[in-house]
Amino acid sequence: MGQTRPPMTPIDQAGVARAKVPYFIQIQPVAAVAAAAMVTVTYTLGPRNFWWTHLGFTTNAVGFPAAGVDFRINIEDVGLSQFFAPFRFLPRAVTGNNPATSDNPAFQLPAPWKFYAQTSIVVEFENIGALNCTPTLVLVGYLE
Repeated sequence: MGQTRPPMTPIDQAGVARAKVPYFIQIQPVAAVAAAAMVTVTYTLGPRNFWWTHLGFTTNAVGFPAAGVDFRINIEDVGLSQFFAPFRFLPRAVTGNNPATSDNPAFQLPAPWKFYAQTSIVVEFENIGALNCTPTLVLVGYLE
């Protein structure tokens, strides 16, 4: 016969609050970015630290959803005044996929980065394509 499960116990809420919780931060402009334009978006973290471990990126061209549009981006941890490149870079150069598809897994950072609670993350999105487009950047990691 089958094994019996141990009795269930109530969740220790304090322990859950301290646990690593998988978390996704999606950063995108409120409207499409015009061709050859640049937009800056600010995201403010909540009351917990966020460890960033992976980077995902895709785009959605206005009127041409199957068309990928190249963007250059730069990411800044405002609290520590840390840019993650000395220039805006092509996300597909690190994710390895067409900007219109999500066919590859997110890029794993060489080392995790800790964004402290209540800090801001600023992302510059530069549309270097010929179509108006909405870029979506996803920072994957966990809350601490």
